[in-house]
Amino acid sequence: ARRPRPSRARSLAPAGVSYLPSDPPARHTTRARARAAEGGLPKARCRARASARACGRHGGVRSAVVARSWRTTMAMNPQEWFMAVPPVTRAYLSLCFLTTAGCALDVISPFSVYFNSSLILYRLQLWRLVTNFFFFGSLGLDFVFHMFFLARYCRMLEEGSFRNRTADFFWMLVVGAVLLLCAAPLVNIQFLGSSLTFMMVYVWGRRNAHVQMSFLGLFTFSAPYLPWVLLLFSSMLGASPLVDALGMGAGHVYYYLEDV
Repeated sequence: ARRPRPSRARSLAPAGVSYLPSDPPARHTTRARARAAEGGLPKARCRARASARACGRHGGVRSAVVARSWRTTMAMNPQEWFMAVPPVTRAYLSLCFLTTAGCALDVISPFSVYFNSSLILYRLQLWRLVTNFFFFGSLGLDFVFHMFFLARYCRMLEEGSFRNRTADFFWMLVVGAVLLLCAAPLVNIQFLGSSLTFMMVYVWGRRNAHVQMSFLGLFTFSAPYLPWVLLLFSSMLGASPLVDALGMGAGHVYYYLEDV
């Protein structure tokens, strides 16, 4: 039996989808050889079984990976989960939580972190260029939803299309932040964290056009339509679509300049 090529194992999962990774075949092959050295099965049979486990048949790897990922996630404590998050996503989540919690506990004031072009230009309060992306309102259900979307799509981008390209992912956030800061004075928005999150959702959807999604079990759609579905849903709940639309615009500019 021939040793499987790593590319064959990786091709079973859609490109850019980080939640269906495949295990490196070398890991299974090494384990099989160790069992053979201990007096177990012959090496040829061990290599054949390792190849079958690595490559899989008829989607068997998908089921095994999903089950193994679920068991791993359930076995991880919060600290292990947090340390498993990629560095840029982990840093941004931490800053968002600390800033929002600090404002909720009156440690800092929202008036000291919001975006104000006049204070930035005439009083040189340059920190406002950054801190407005870290505040998400009060510590409530809305904050939990924002953190969920931020953690999910920011992480999937960093682990998917930006895998092993941490600097490029950070540069994408910088470009998105600059675009949003340029547009914020025109639409009078003081906090741009939600817009930046929506930008990441837009870019992720564009780069994973093959992924099928379901909204509340009512209907299915492909990933590029996810921002539009969320925009329509928030509008139906009475929220202003301007913040989300601003993030979609920034995401489209980045996608057009980078991928088109």
